[in-house]
Amino acid sequence: MAQGAGSTAYTSLASVLQLGTKSPRLPECSDTVVDGCVSNATARSGDLKYVGAGAAPGDGGYGDGWLWFGISTFGDWAKLGTVVHPYVDFDVNGDGEADYEVYGQQIDSTDLLEAFLVDLNSGDLVDIVPVNFNDGSVDTNQFDSNVLLLPVRAEAIGVTNSDESFPITYVAGMFDSGYTESDIDSTAPIKFDVADPGVSTDEPLYQDQGKVGIPYTLGSKTAAKGTTALVLHLHGADGKRAEVVKLAGSGNKSKTVTPPTNR
Repeated sequence: MAQGAGSTAYTSLASVLQLGTKSPRLPECSDTVVDGCVSNATARSGDLKYVGAGAAPGDGGYGDGWLWFGISTFGDWAKLGTVVHPYVDFDVNGDGEADYEVYGQQIDSTDLLEAFLVDLNSGDLVDIVPVNFNDGSVDTNQFDSNVLLLPVRAEAIGVTNSDESFPITYVAGMFDSGYTESDIDSTAPIKFDVADPGVSTDEPLYQDQGKVGIPYTLGSKTAAKGTTALVLHLHGADGKRAEVVKLAGSGNKSKTVTPPTNR
């Protein structure tokens, strides 16, 4: 919903994804804990909390639509994509090896955070899309936050409008390029079907309004039993930007997702 006025005005935005995993909080580093730990606020901003994936069809089907990955961390980052880099590696052919990587990085000499899609087999840069689906003309709260979306055009990874199923397996991580040159945190492999997602929405982003439902569709594999959604509130207050919601079974429903308060 609309917030502020004049040059400081912005519209609160939310995205609905299928929850992939919950990641435990990493311990503080100490004299006795030196591995798999965090030593400062920068490292905590790379400590994964929730990870999920979303899909929305285009006019002709999922081949014309979007795949996106959502990440929530335990700590806020000041400026992402300079020292701490979010990434997702994913396998599209089922051979157990990642075929693509999408990662967030600042464009040189700017504060624009972009999602770069790379073909890991050829090394080619396939596509560049703004993180959170919007360029610098739209405030999506990229700074001093702990949630973000990494968009991928579905057609760029081979999804077609005739596909009834397009399973992928993905691993999300946060890479530290400034201190350790290694992952701060990463997930185990997660399965997701781009053309038959557990939960899908018509759009990647919605205005984040209290008591206003966001329509969603459950996938053919989850329609009977339901699934768990990860709702990311891009403009939410500290501690309230990520919400896990259990979605009941049946094919088409509308769920009221209450945005966080004190935004």
